[in-house]
Amino acid sequence: MALRVLHVDDDPLMRDAVELALLLDSNIAVTSCGSGEEAVAKAAEETPDVILCDVLMPDMDGPATLARLRQEPKTTKIPLLFMTARVPPSEIERLTALGAAGVIAKPFDPKTLAKTMRDHLHAAKLASKTGDFSERLQADAKRLAMYREELKHIPDSVMAPEGLRELAHKLAGAAGVFNYQAVSDAALALEEAVIERLAGESNIPAIRGKLDTLLDQIARAEPPATVQEEPSLPRAAPVKRPQAPVISVKPPLRKLKMLIADDDPTILGMLAERCGKMGFQVETATNGMQLLIKAKRGQPDILVVDVNMPELDGLSVCSRFLDPGSKPVEVVVITGGNDEETVERCESLGLYYGRKGPDFWRNLEAALLEIYPSLADKIVELEGPPDDAEVPALPRILLVDDDPDIERFLRSRLNKVGVETIYASDATHAMRLASREKPSAIVSDCFMPDGDAQYLLHRLRAAPETENIPVIVLSGRKLDEATETLLKREIGGHPGAAHVLKKSFDTNELFGALQKYCGFARRT
Repeated sequence: MALRVLHVDDDPLMRDAVELALLLDSNIAVTSCGSGEEAVAKAAEETPDVILCDVLMPDMDGPATLARLRQEPKTTKIPLLFMTARVPPSEIERLTALGAAGVIAKPFDPKTLAKTMRDHLHAAKLASKTGDFSERLQADAKRLAMYREELKHIPDSVMAPEGLRELAHKLAGAAGVFNYQAVSDAALALEEAVIERLAGESNIPAIRGKLDTLLDQIARAEPPATVQEEPSLPRAAPVKRPQAPVISVKPPLRKLKMLIADDDPTILGMLAERCGKMGFQVETATNGMQLLIKAKRGQPDILVVDVNMPELDGLSVCSRFLDPGSKPVEVVVITGGNDEETVERCESLGLYYGRKGPDFWRNLEAALLEIYPSLADKIVELEGPPDDAEVPALPRILLVDDDPDIERFLRSRLNKVGVETIYASDATHAMRLASREKPSAIVSDCFMPDGDAQYLLHRLRAAPETENIPVIVLSGRKLDEATETLLKREIGGHPGAAHVLKKSFDTNELFGALQKYCGFARRT
């Protein structure tokens, strides 16, 4: 069953961004509302599993909303997480003292918001269980004291050692789980002493001594400190609320604002440089979520958008900016595909359509000329496409494996979903291809005779043109934790392996990982 989330924020931009970020997790359902009053009513009606609530809101702020929720029988136990741009420790402490399950910083990372929310919920549940265990600890202390009295008055008791052994065994395990380590160690020592007594290798005074130590540790035990999670992103300026759109003729002296979105960094760089020379003020995005947030915040005049991108596809994002009453925005869709469905969607939305490939620059400039005839002089000055500016029609993945059968299998599967592959049989060849082709990602075998994945990672991270290309490592055998950690460790401030996966004929896990770095229609 999906986790039901109620999100409360008076800023419509934030409501949109949070909803789209959470919906990246297919096991989450989101309901949004714009005020604390509305949140109290919806929570009573729908009883969500968790509430995400902004702190600063007019009329009824976050703390007041939480207080109202706790007064209602239907909502009193629903966990609530605050979202706020103010995240100093004192503010987090204040909000959690009010009864919040946690605090999430704004701005947040859209890709990890769902996980951050689940981590806070898990920590809150664990804290609740820790409170329950504290009560159990006191009950166990009373039972231990009873056994001590029995051993004092009946040294040869058979029941007391058996009962002590069972109680100490359970307490040693449970106390360790809830981070009462000293109690756990003392209980384990008592259990061992009782086992030795039952085997005839110890005596009652030794058991009483261990029992006294355990009772002393329980008396001195304090609940483990709750570790506050770091904000999901380093502290930064809060997201600005958008101004009401004003539809007017563009002033002639203002640079036109262009937002370009493409998951291929090479294409993105070429487009940004080329369009900047035409006179546009250029901003870029590498995935659909970035595109949505930057477009709503920056209100560009024109979008140049790839269709298949990680997180959200370009057409779905663009459709949100074409509603009647919205600020007019021109859209040029670029894609490596040529399927009828994409063409029809572009036509139905009134978008310009340009296909990646040999004629890409000519098609793009023709579309820009039709939209902005005043740019004709600038475009003519550029005199055709830039040097070495071939725009590949499909995303490219570099496959590195000394087994050609593995390469053929992966190439066949990737080609079916519209991904172009290039191949290297060893790390040295892979390094040369990566520097020249700049693929969207690299999929490398872990163990190869002429340089393994660790060697390849160090070579890649030492060169500026390849230092940030995502690398997914595949292994034919299960790796131990130390090896996986070493592969994922940063190298000179640059990322190690993004994922370490086991080789399999089921490519779902691999394709899911690849879709974080390049967009393609997944049909596995």
